[in-house]
Amino acid sequence: MEKAVVSSVLNNISRKENVRGMRDLILYKYESAIRVTLVLQNLSHSDVVVRVDCSNSKNCLSNRGDLDYTIKLDANSTEVAHHFVPQDARREWIVKHSLTIEQ
Repeated sequence: MEKAVVSSVLNNISRKENVRGMRDLILYKYESAIRVTLVLQNLSHSDVVVRVDCSNSKNCLSNRGDLDYTIKLDANSTEVAHHFVPQDARREWIVKHSLTIEQ
């Protein structure tokens, strides 16, 4: 399932950005009316730990359960950081994220 979601995001990117301070760490964001998915790609030769804080989001449910999640990315790996759907489809929903490299 993880590979299918990652592939879907990489093939249909809404936004791509390098994570601050890490030229080999890339965030891919896919947005549609029914879902938002954040995928992190670590192209470096070392593991990295990233805090993905989406606690300022509104009306969102994440596959992670907690909107403030820390993920360990192995070297040369790609993983879903968060996969969001609206908690109430009749209300506006907003995804806000901030990323911090943990030591």
